[in-house]
Amino acid sequence: MFASRSEASRLDGCQAMQVVSDKCPGLENPDRVRTRLLRKHLATTVQILDMTGGELKMVADHMGHSVSMHTDVYRLQSSLLEKTEVARALMALESGHMS
Repeated sequence: MFASRSEASRLDGCQAMQVVSDKCPGLENPDRVRTRLLRKHLATTVQILDMTGGELKMVADHMGHSVSMHTDVYRLQSSLLEKTEVARALMALESGHMS
């Protein structure tokens, strides 16, 4: 998204997202649209999807960091993941999607 062929014309992705999100009309919380928060959201979603090692490596490569950075910094704590899984099961049971 922010690729460049030369050092002189390189864009700062974080700064670009801040400028753009601050200018979006009707956006109630532009400060929540930041690259760090988007990386954290993606890592959390990937963890809940329980991807394989190869799939996880592809996501980490796409995000521009190592798998260890992904698992050590961005992933949810296991207790929070457990609560998420239990909540999903209870919601499915309540809605009739699970017998």
